[in-house]
Amino acid sequence: AELFRLLALYDPRDGLKGLVSLIDFEGVDPRRIYHAAFARLPETMQLAVMHDGYDARRHLEEALTSSEFQENVIRLFLKAFPDRHRIVFVHIPKCAGTSLYLKLRQRYASLPIAIEESNWTDKETFLRMLTDLLVKYDESCPIMVYGHAPLQRFINHDLIRPIDEVFTVIREPLARVLSSVNYYLTRFADN
Repeated sequence: AELFRLLALYDPRDGLKGLVSLIDFEGVDPRRIYHAAFARLPETMQLAVMHDGYDARRHLEEALTSSEFQENVIRLFLKAFPDRHRIVFVHIPKCAGTSLYLKLRQRYASLPIAIEESNWTDKETFLRMLTDLLVKYDESCPIMVYGHAPLQRFINHDLIRPIDEVFTVIREPLARVLSSVNYYLTRFADN
């Protein structure tokens, strides 16, 4: 939780180096960086031990820009704030979900599944999205996780607990086809 609270101070003008410079790294070993960024221990004993030239500041920067951190950020964020109520929206394509989550994300702290995918969300955007989430909403605000993903993905990543709300929107099949056709015609007209 402290790591995410620290990310609320991220300023793109100063970059990650500026943010990390705010931390006192005296006596910080690799195990603490792994725990803070990944909520786990290092893979091997060699990675857990401080060696000559070890730079905890650089290690944290690398951890926060790593694929592992980005690919697991929703699970890590939700684990860091277990008291927050979760609303999980499983967005089925062409079922009016975009309009709905655009309205809901104005009310709730929102984490799109796409934040975990580096081909959709570059590192700078990734860090700004986390900062915005942490700055805009207090800790009593529910967290909405949403995106185009099968329900099984939400379950496999431990994003749903028995006390959470999970919902989707289903559209009449012909309306889905018309929505899809409308989407493609609009895209062709824009090009």
